[in-house]
Amino acid sequence: MRTYTAPIWRSPPATSRSWWYTTLWIPAGYAVTRFAGDATPVLAVVVLTASLAGLHRVLPGLVEVGAGSGGLLLSMFAAADDRGCAVHHHDAGTGVVMMYGSVMVVSAFVRLLGSGNGREMAKHLLVATAALQLSLFAVSAPLGRTMAAPPDEFRSPVLLAAVLAVVTVVGIRSRIGFPLLGMGLVTTLGVLAVAGGDCTSGAVAALVGCAAFALVARLLTVRPGALMPVEP
Repeated sequence: MRTYTAPIWRSPPATSRSWWYTTLWIPAGYAVTRFAGDATPVLAVVVLTASLAGLHRVLPGLVEVGAGSGGLLLSMFAAADDRGCAVHHHDAGTGVVMMYGSVMVVSAFVRLLGSGNGREMAKHLLVATAALQLSLFAVSAPLGRTMAAPPDEFRSPVLLAAVLAVVTVVGIRSRIGFPLLGMGLVTTLGVLAVAGGDCTSGAVAALVGCAAFALVARLLTVRPGALMPVEP
């Protein structure tokens, strides 16, 4: 008698590598934190992300599609805000962000139509949400501001588009794309939590929320004898 195991599943990794697999859920956790407003207390963000991580155990596709679509839209609106992050990439950069978001939404629907799998659609939305954060941080960081320095205000949009392209390809195509995105988000949010910045408000709450979602999702997924997903 033959048994079948889906190719995206395999036995649990060694304990020494468990931290690496926890990063799989950070992009989804970050997308969830985008729903929290600037004034939301950290404890409320933790409760929200932990609750949705529990729901993710039962309805992963629903949580990922909802978090990815909402997180992407809210990230696009924040990137276009002239009072904050938009000062670093100008009007042309705002156009790049809007074009990128629109392309990724279309790409997500194409994946849904082609595979009939909501999680394939969610993957594109979650990658896009994480890519926006990482690329905006790259443009607004001191090195990015130096590379896109005036008087040529089009350097910043070009840098933004380049980082978006690279991060998106890595997130979607690479087998370890989600862990890399997770590590990048944690690093970015950690720097913003300490140094501050225009491109992410509430970095502390977002960082804690990502950690809460990832830890709860992993604890609920990994049990003795259970199977471990290679990617969410």
